[in-house]
Amino acid sequence: MSPTTNSGSVISRIEDRLSDMSSYKTNLVKCLPLNEKGKLRYPSKSEITACLGNLDIEIAELSPQIVFLLGSKVAEAVSMHYKINFSAWVGYDFMPTQSNGIHFVPVQHPSYVYVYRRKTIDDYIEAITKTICEIGEKTGNKEY
Repeated sequence: MSPTTNSGSVISRIEDRLSDMSSYKTNLVKCLPLNEKGKLRYPSKSEITACLGNLDIEIAELSPQIVFLLGSKVAEAVSMHYKINFSAWVGYDFMPTQSNGIHFVPVQHPSYVYVYRRKTIDDYIEAITKTICEIGEKTGNKEY
């Protein structure tokens, strides 16, 4: 299935680079947040908070080694929910934080990169790929 959003196309490019690794992707907010004109909008804090229980369930069922948090709103919500202090990214230098055996990695949302830093999309994809490989080397595992 081909991606239907700009964010989806960026994520697909990352997945293509890591095709030998297993992965799972999900949205924190499960319902599509639309504005009054039917256009996609950022989810509200209350929508994010209401959906954090879904993330708990997915993490419990899937036991991922890495969870990428796409965007500052998601990183902030997960930080408060799990009481994890994340270091901010600098450019595309991402700072994984391990908690309960999971590496949480806050990154810029792909739509932000696509809209505001389009010329650096390849650098963004490379940095995420590098981060995954570095965590894999540290843990001795390539299954995520």
